Amino acid sequence: MNIMQKTLRLIIILFFILLMEACNTSTPIFTLTSTVPTSPPTLPASETPNPPSATPAPPTITPTQFTLTPDPALLAGFEGLWEGSNGSYYVFYLDGTWHWHEILEKVENSPENTGKWWVQGDVFYIVDLTGPGKCPENQIGSYKASIQDTTLKLILVSDKCNVRVKQTTGIYKHLP
Repeated sequence: MNIMQKTLRLIIILFFILLMEACNTSTPIFTLTSTVPTSPPTLPASETPNPPSATPAPPTITPTQFTLTPDPALLAGFEGLWEGSNGSYYVFYLDGTWHWHEILEKVENSPENTGKWWVQGDVFYIVDLTGPGKCPENQIGSYKASIQDTTLKLILVSDKCNVRVKQTTGIYKHLP
């Protein structure tokens, strides 16, 4: 054992002694061995390692998997009834759900479409769950979002559902 190994071993022993004192216990958590391996382990000649496997495909996101909850401050900013410059109305709820309709009086109680939403950074994500104009559940829309005072701006980042793009892209005013 050279001087560096001895010094390192002494430092480790002192560290654990201090750690035991700090924990007010005399029972060691670890035991040190006097042998230090000098080379990595090798397989016997009769055994060969398995070839690397292919990288698995990323998981498919389904609406039942949506558990991501936006930051409470962001939730509070989106919460409520919004009138869009595109002639539509959204209601965003604190539980991460939304309602949509073209008629103000129907958006809350008889929505045409409903779904889930969440925010990561400044990107707003949306997926449809019900409604006659429902987009496929595997098509998640993403929009750059900004809120200033009572104005919400949603700018398309990526959404393969053209109907939802028309319903969602725009400038919204928060209604009381």
